[in-house]
Order: sequence, then C-alpha cells, then structure tokens
Amino acid sequence: MKQLLLTCFLLSTFSAFGQSLKEIQIAFTPKYNGEDLHLERSYKINETDSLQIETFKCYLSNFKLYDGEKLVYTEPESYHLLNASESEHLNFILEILENIVFSHLQFDLGIDSLTNMAGVMGGDLDPTKGMYWTWQSGYINFKLEGTSNLCDNRNNDFVYHLGGYAHPNNSIQTVSLAVNDNKKIAININIAIASFLGKLDLTTQNHVMSLGEEAIELAQQAIQIFSISDEK
Repeated sequence: MKQLLLTCFLLSTFSAFGQSLKEIQIAFTPKYNGEDLHLERSYKINETDSLQIETFKCYLSNFKLYDGEKLVYTEPESYHLLNASESEHLNFILEILENIVFSHLQFDLGIDSLTNMAGVMGGDLDPTKGMYWTWQSGYINFKLEGTSNLCDNRNNDFVYHLGGYAHPNNSIQTVSLAVNDNKKIAININIAIASFLGKLDLTTQNHVMSLGEEAIELAQQAIQIFSISDEK
C-alpha cells in the first residue's frame, strides 16, 4: 500500500512539474495452435479427437515495469479481468512517465490475499462477473471451460476453475516477460490455450474446481502460456 501511494504521489508530482506522460497499450490475444481463439469452434487434437472452448477468463493484477531488477512503475488499482468473449476486455492502457526506461513487464495471475480479505468489490472485481466463489475461497483466478469427446464424463466437458489465496492453497502466480523494445506504444501478449490443455489428460483430469495442490500445479502451468508477441 505504501508503495502504491508513493507511485501515485510521484506520478502526480512529476506531471505537475511538466514531465509528460505516455500511454502504453497492453493487449492480450488468446490463441489456439497459433491462431486467434474462437469460442465454440471445433479444434482437432488428432485424427479422431477434438475439443471446443466455451469460456476463457482470468484475473491479471499487480502490473509492474522493471528496468533490470529496478522497479520503475507500479500500476495503481491494478486489477483486470480478461474475457475471451468480450474483445474490449482484452486490452487496457498503462500511463507512465515519458522518460521511464524498462526491460520487463511483470504481473500476477490472480487476485492477492489482501484484496480477497477486503471483501468483494466493484468494476472487474464485481462478483456478478462470474469469477467469485465465497469470502472463504475468494476469486477464481483462471477459468477455462469446454467440451471434448476425450472427457470421460456425462457431459463430455472439461472445467478448470483455479483459485485460492490463503496458505496452504495460495495459487496466485507471477509472470515476468522481457520487453526488447521499450519505446513501443503497445505490448502484445499471446495466451497459448492449446499449450495449457496439451499438458493435461482430458480423459481423467477434466474437472478441477476446488482449492488444493492440483489447482496450484495447474496455475503454475498456466503462467507459462503467456508470451510477448513478435508481431508488429
């Protein structure tokens, strides 16, 4: 909290003394095997098996910029809900000082414990967004749902709701991405959904909807699917 207040104070102070600000767009693109993800589309796994993605949402928070190991920017009130079904919720703006130099973008997959313990909030944290369990369990950090003939259950569906904020079930994970050109006005980040699903056995591991070691392990896999896009 002290760091957040200091960041806000410095930004307002520097701006008041005439230092200009610049906007950097952070844009996320869910992908499936290199192509833009389309919900409800049938994707082949092999010659006989396929799957459909019906829902993909996740919470990203605590956005920071680093120059090497030096923290140079922290986004105030940093909570963003990505939703593959709403393109306007896949990008947002970071407003930073014009002279800031950075080499890495860092953010968390999930909502921190302090926010969870503070109780439900508005905006992207509103429980009507369908990403909140209870005050005891907190927010769902990562939600992926779909169907596949590989799923050995009545509805042939897979459901991954990953969350948990309190020890020993804290599933929040940190992503750090190198940014080679910090003069860009946009940072494009791909989310490789097929990579996440490809590490799972859909036949047996198709429902994870509670706190525990399995949710933490899958959250650790989930942060590996974020990467900076090489596309201009």
